[in-house]
Amino acid sequence: MRVIKCKDLLKLYQLKQDLDNIGGPGSGTEKIQKLLLPIENIDVGEFISLIFEIAEFKQATEEELEVEGEGAESVSLTPWSSSELANYLSECTPIQKALLAILARAPEGEWVSRKQVIAEMPALLDKLGVANLYKAPSGYTIAGALTGLTMRRRPLRKESIIKKQMGGQKMAIAEQYYSQIKKWLATQSLV
Repeated sequence: MRVIKCKDLLKLYQLKQDLDNIGGPGSGTEKIQKLLLPIENIDVGEFISLIFEIAEFKQATEEELEVEGEGAESVSLTPWSSSELANYLSECTPIQKALLAILARAPEGEWVSRKQVIAEMPALLDKLGVANLYKAPSGYTIAGALTGLTMRRRPLRKESIIKKQMGGQKMAIAEQYYSQIKKWLATQSLV
């Protein structure tokens, strides 16, 4: 029998809701079940993995909010020149390349859901020859890719090349960079 305090159960429910917001409906339930279901033994690795995923996501979210807050108030973000954008894109990780390729498959200005990105990512990582280096893509994977892109452009004070909606549940390539990113992805054989 397992015992949990009511206060802790409410915290667990809040965690489930946060995880659903990050990874899509049902992903929080799946993770919480993994923690609660083992009856005879407890996989401490699941706890550690969950703690690190939450910490990484919180850090990514805080940094994104901080950058967005700066952009809105005191920092003017400048547009990318063609050569600057090409250099920036050349430094993308395989996950970031896969994310951009999935977004570029959609018609210009059309939103792509996080769930769709997660579903399509394994095939692109396999195409890039790095599928064995990455665990199954999740909402955290996408948050990490977006944060990496943000962290690299932040000191350059450049505009975001990806626009987000509904707390990052839907994404699209910014219209002003769509054609250039699509051309760059073609040189990488990703579109």
